Amino acid sequence: MKRIIRNASVVTGKKNLEHLVTYKKYPVLIGCTEKPRKTDLLADMSFSICRDSGIIQLDRLIPPDILYSEYHSEALGGLWKDHHEAFVAFFARFAPKNVLEIGGSNCFMAERYLEGIKDALWTNIEPNPVPLAHPRITVIPKLFDDSFITKEPVDAIIHSHVIEHMYDPDAFLRVVSGLLTEGALHVFSLPDLDEYLKRGYSNCINFEHSIFLTEHFVDYFIAKNGFKIIRKKKFRGHSIFYATRKIARPLPIPLASKYREYRKRFLDYVKNNEKIVARLNKQLLKNKGNAYVFGAHIFSQSLVNIGLDAKKIRFVLDNSKLKQGKRLYGTGLMVQSPEILMGEKAPLVILRVGAYKKEI
Repeated sequence: MKRIIRNASVVTGKKNLEHLVTYKKYPVLIGCTEKPRKTDLLADMSFSICRDSGIIQLDRLIPPDILYSEYHSEALGGLWKDHHEAFVAFFARFAPKNVLEIGGSNCFMAERYLEGIKDALWTNIEPNPVPLAHPRITVIPKLFDDSFITKEPVDAIIHSHVIEHMYDPDAFLRVVSGLLTEGALHVFSLPDLDEYLKRGYSNCINFEHSIFLTEHFVDYFIAKNGFKIIRKKKFRGHSIFYATRKIARPLPIPLASKYREYRKRFLDYVKNNEKIVARLNKQLLKNKGNAYVFGAHIFSQSLVNIGLDAKKIRFVLDNSKLKQGKRLYGTGLMVQSPEILMGEKAPLVILRVGAYKKEI
């Protein structure tokens, strides 16, 4: 596998980077597989920080066609349902009639929006789409990149939890801006990574979230690429909603450096995760019954990579029927439904699942 080298800051373009930490032999794919473990791809995950701006980024990237080669994100659960409905309500007030969504997964938001706006049309460009038959939804099965061209003008481009996956958010926003005319809408949601890091969530930065793309930097990139923020809303420490409008001329904003702040917070985050795994391993040694870890996703992969004793884990638990009976990629752990806990007297369940802990 040929890696993509990113040896310059995504903010300044300069090579003034400082290495922070490397996680050895990290699973390339987030999710589950039915293939033999010997086929799993593992790669070192190395983080650096820009000494000028303070943005933290991976310096060796996985080719997108490999990283997103399999469908792995159902966005199950009450929090995701609430997020999608809140986000639809957030942009529905603008009532766009011709919408282009980038990375719309199973078109849940498209269907919900079109229930209320009867004369609107929706196009979803998604590399791993779920089969759908809807008279006003068109699905384009491909990755969004700078080669994409709209056949007809759109009055809104929408995306949810997409921009943080882009290797160059500045270039991504430049393409988005180029597809819109003055006055058109650009509305999006992204994870509140600043809050994720504060709370120690293990899905903060990884091969897919390759940049610590906080609100501080998003505001900068938005202004630089010709958008004016008209509304912003935070959602439960999970996401940030942006409503922006294309303007005639970019209005760059000054960008203060976050180097000292972000460097300290990130290194503290790394140390804290190591302490948590050490504590869990001590609990596993004392445990007399069956032990499980919840979440056939980055949460469990991260714990195992840092050093969680996977030999003492019976199964990974997950509510997704698409994952049950499969193996958590990059590990030897099989996935089962939480229903297997029924009848057990004293199971130990490790629950390190970020913002989804309460509902689980």
